[in-house]
This record gives sequence, structure tokens and C-alpha cells, in this order.
Amino acid sequence: MKTIRIIFILMAISAIVLLPHISSALGWVRQTSVPVSTTLATAKFVDADYGWAVGFTGTIIHTTNGGTDWLNQTSNVSVALYGVSFTDRNLGWISGNSGTILHTTNGGADWSRQTSNTTNYLYATSFTDANNGWVVGDSGTILHTTNGGVNWVSQRTGSTSMLLGIAALNSSTCWVVGTNGIILHTTNGGSAWVIQTSNTTNWLYRVAFVDENHGWTVGVSGTIRYTTNGGATWGTQNSASTRRLEGVAFIDANNGWVTGEAGTILRTTNGGSTWITQTSTTTNLLKCVTFLDPNTGWAVGASGTVLHTTDGGGTAVEEQLIRLLPTQVVLQPSYPNPFNNSTTIAYSLPVSTTVLLTVYDQTGRTIRTLDNGNRNPGEYRFAFSGAGLASGSYYVRLQAGAIVQTQKIILVK
Repeated sequence: MKTIRIIFILMAISAIVLLPHISSALGWVRQTSVPVSTTLATAKFVDADYGWAVGFTGTIIHTTNGGTDWLNQTSNVSVALYGVSFTDRNLGWISGNSGTILHTTNGGADWSRQTSNTTNYLYATSFTDANNGWVVGDSGTILHTTNGGVNWVSQRTGSTSMLLGIAALNSSTCWVVGTNGIILHTTNGGSAWVIQTSNTTNWLYRVAFVDENHGWTVGVSGTIRYTTNGGATWGTQNSASTRRLEGVAFIDANNGWVTGEAGTILRTTNGGSTWITQTSTTTNLLKCVTFLDPNTGWAVGASGTVLHTTDGGGTAVEEQLIRLLPTQVVLQPSYPNPFNNSTTIAYSLPVSTTVLLTVYDQTGRTIRTLDNGNRNPGEYRFAFSGAGLASGSYYVRLQAGAIVQTQKIILVK
């Protein structure tokens, strides 16, 4: 019996020791090829490869491989861009400050300006097909098009609130949320908008619906409101957070994610009856989250932050163990290694310290800086792309305070 007990203890210890290495490719991973450091306000993916993110100072970035590589697109504007909507790999619209509406028919290779007939800030946009879409913004502004934005028509709502989020289910059915707890709803393409009772005066930033009944909206002070009857009634869900929540995404009536201040990511698998905190590896504001399926998602936010997950953001059990694990500085084995396209580089910290994580070649030349700054205790993961690099050996260097660790990675093309 004593022998069995010892074996069981050793197996448990082995599982805990191995977990950081198993988990290094799981959860939320920061994508490091982002070419900007400005705030990214929102993102849209049409499939696992093609996606766009927009942000301040006219920023548009685009990926064709799920974010392994992000490239700048030319917007020809310098104002903040807040909303983006694509219906396929080619057709897209962006909204922003000063009544800005941009349109592309070739995936963003070229962007042209559409006439909005307003100078108001336009915070969100949603298209359901190539013709039908809405843009919303300041002073109760709702603009609608039925011809892809050739003409934009103002719709009356009876509200002067700042409208911040939109969820268009189809060309007839849409919800809009904003300041002072405003929720607007239409079932006839916006010919008439009805104010729904949210039972809150908190600012609401985004809204998500998966069908005509099930919807969620998020806002300041950890606010999560939900409905199961299309908004006829809105109830409260306990986020267990006091942070400002700005992003929400659901793929069905059960599976959803919420993002917000200080790197907050919340996850539910039961429609929001319970919310679990996930490890985001950042303390930056995450303004938007988007998912394609239960596993594949992205979150974007301040300082050019783009996070990606291929396992739904990880599981609660893994996260709880990870938070207990770091007892020393560890530069974890990169996975995969050797790698062909991208590998995940991770490290663990037992205490808060200044960190510099770089990749350099055999001559000692720095190829990329993955992380640089003060970091709290925990585990941090970064995706490193080999795009544009020759096959061969490279070196990952972690400096955490006075501790320096190095490991070799091999790129094979």
C-alpha cells in the first residue's frame, strides 16, 4: 500500500511538472507579428485564415494565415477607426471618427470612402450580406444601407445616446446598445426602432446575438445583461468582475467569451450562468473578442495587442494549476521545435519583475523582441513566426531581472 501511495504521488508530481510544457501551446497566445503599437478597437475574421483589425490613427491590419503574419493596409485616413464588418474575403466596411465609412471589394488591397452625410463618430458597423448593413455612432446616429453603402440613410430612433455596439442578425433584425443602458431593437430593417428595458444605466459597449432569442451585452463595472426572448426582458449575469467589459462573442446559446480592462477574459459554457476567468497573458485593455467556433478565436486591444487561441482559451483546471505552478523563472521549451511556420515561446515568473524576451540569429543580431516590460507572476506565451527568415538555428533569450536563460530553436522550411 505504501509503495502504491508513493507511485501515485510521483505521478501527480510528474503531471504538475509537465503541465507547463503541455500547456505552452494552449490557451491564449500573443501574436507578435502585429506591425503597430496603437490601440486596436475591433477585429473581424471570415474564416480561420482571413481577418482584419482596425484601430486608432487610421490603422488597418490584415492576415491571410490566422494571424501568424499581420500586414498593414492603407486606409488613406488618419482618424480613429472603430468598427469593421466583412461578408466574405473581399467585401468589407469600416467606420470611424468624423463620419468616416470605408469600403473595399478586394479584401482591403484598396479602400474607398463612402458618403455618410454626417460628421459624427461612428463606433460600430454590421453587414449581413453584400447589400444590407448598419453603422451606429454619436447622438443616436443609425445609418442604414440596402445597396452596399452606395447610399446611407439616417434612421430615427428617438434616442440621443452614444451608440457603441451593434448585432445585426439578418437584413430585418438588429440590436444596438450604448450609453445610459440604451438597447434598441428593430425587426423591420430599421423602419421602426424600439427601446428595450435594460434595467441598467451603465454604459453598454457591445452586444451579441446567436438567434432571434438569445443575446448578451456587456459594459462598465463588470456588467453582463442577457436575454432569452429577443430582448423583451433582460436579466443580470454575475461576471464576478468590476472591470469595464468591452468585448463579447457567442457562437451558440451556451459558449461565449467576454473581454475588458486589465487583460480580462471571461468564458462560459452554459450561456452565462457561470463565468470563469481565463489567463490572457496581458494586462492591456482588450476591446474586442471574436470566435469562429468553440476553439478558434482572437482578442484585440491596447498597444497593438492581438491574442489567439485554438482551444477556446484553455480550461479552468489548467489555468488554476498554472497560477500555482511558477516557483522559479523558467523559459519553457518552445513548441513545436523544430518548426516550419510558427512556434509558441513561453516563460513563467514566480514574482513581478522586468522582462526582456528576444529572438536572435547565430551572429547575435536581434530578429524580434517578443516582450519587454514589467510583468506580474504567471505564465506568458507568444507566437513566433518564421516568415521571411531563412532555415536554420535561432536563439530565444529571456532576461527576467538578473536571470538570463537561452534556448535554441530550429526553423525548417
